[in-house]
Amino acid sequence: MGFWAVLKGEEPNIFQKWKYRNRPGEYGEYAIGFALSEKNLKGNFAVVKNIYLPIYDKTTEIDLVLVHEKGIFVIESKNYRGEISGTAKDTYWIQQICGKKVWFYSPLLQNQTHIKALAKYLKIPAKEFVSCVVFSQRGNCQKSVFETERELVLQIQNLLKVLRKRLKKQSVKYTLKQVEQIASALQKAANISEREKKNHIQKIQQTKHREVCPLCGRALEHKIGKYGEFFGCSGFPVCEFTQSISHQQQKTG
Repeated sequence: MGFWAVLKGEEPNIFQKWKYRNRPGEYGEYAIGFALSEKNLKGNFAVVKNIYLPIYDKTTEIDLVLVHEKGIFVIESKNYRGEISGTAKDTYWIQQICGKKVWFYSPLLQNQTHIKALAKYLKIPAKEFVSCVVFSQRGNCQKSVFETERELVLQIQNLLKVLRKRLKKQSVKYTLKQVEQIASALQKAANISEREKKNHIQKIQQTKHREVCPLCGRALEHKIGKYGEFFGCSGFPVCEFTQSISHQQQKTG
């Protein structure tokens, strides 16, 4: 993306970017929503942002959902710097900055949790959703870019190109009325009070570093895996200690 992308209305201009200069995370979501405008995609569709849905007796926040007549794309925005590497099989991905490696939970697995919540809320089979992880231009995720029928990992400068190509090949699945009904239901889940949003953030902060790893003394972090929530050592993969939320099962390594 760049000068021509700005002229075509695919990327925010310098003044629009300036508003988010101190909020890089929010800018990532804004830039994706900006790109997914009516003039940039064909067909009947709607974009809903910041959706809060119940999952595992808590709430999960979904960055953006593109409800298109040819499919539903669940978008996870990642505004990471450095070089990003990871595959669909990895539980943890790697962010490398200045020679240092930082492990973070797979955004694809994170998005699987979002899709489970959406499927239950909308009463639509999980296989109908496409998981889309979009990294910003701040980092380099070329080692992680891939595309399957139900999963996409790409950088924002390639988002419209990939979506246009995919949508061109697909047939219509939803009528205009169905698109509007799905978007309306999601918008209700997005229109929560500021108090509810603060409670959601507080719960995340409270559980993120709740305990200390008994093996190495590092903080335990709240994580969500294939089998639900658990606490894992922040020193992973050097230390592989995990503890279930119920404290009934432990694994050391």
